[in-house]
Amino acid sequence: MTPIDDAVLSAAAGLRVFVEAEEAITSVAKILADARAAAKRTRGGPVTLLLMHPSLPGEVEIEVGDGWPVTPQVRRALRSVVGVVEVEEV
Repeated sequence: MTPIDDAVLSAAAGLRVFVEAEEAITSVAKILADARAAAKRTRGGPVTLLLMHPSLPGEVEIEVGDGWPVTPQVRRALRSVVGVVEVEEV
């Protein structure tokens, strides 16, 4: 593997998680916390939640912070949550 390959693999991508049901927040938080606990050496990236609900004045963006594992497994788990509309890598 070249140094460039190593840099690409270790680059911390981030996630934008679009949530339309408040019940999904607990599941999203658990998935992220479990992934962080399991990924002791993995460099993480930022996660942003975009809340979409009729009672809100539009999309509400909440930055959860950096250091969250951004893996295909985490993205799949987040997409499987009822109330999560979309998960984008940024």
